[in-house]
Amino acid sequence: MANIKAKDLQKLAELRCKEALILHGAKFYSGAYYLVGYAIELAIKAVISKQFKTNVFPDKALATKIYSHKFADLINLAGLGTALKTAQDANPEFHANWAVILDWSEDSRYTFIDPFRANSMISAVISNPNGVFPWLKTHW
Repeated sequence: MANIKAKDLQKLAELRCKEALILHGAKFYSGAYYLVGYAIELAIKAVISKQFKTNVFPDKALATKIYSHKFADLINLAGLGTALKTAQDANPEFHANWAVILDWSEDSRYTFIDPFRANSMISAVISNPNGVFPWLKTHW
């Protein structure tokens, strides 16, 4: 992830959601699951990237940590921990959707995913207004 702008991360996150829907429609559930999870990672990293200022050398510890694939860690790095808790407390459907996406990891690319699990993940990510992706977009 070298020299990529926040706007590019946002576009890539949206593209990965669209690609996941195409794969899901073609019954490629494992690929759909992986890509829609990756869209969440990109969306959170788009929020994190707002912390970096032009011509300012970033803190090494922060720069290293953003290469994580763990949503909970990335949410905290993005400064969204409190906002996430507030959203979960206010909206049980969003809370349930967040719980679904936490099963994703970068190792999902090595896993066979059944249609039910893929459907659950895609719904948790893209459903509007209670999906995780629409919520993340409000923080861009």
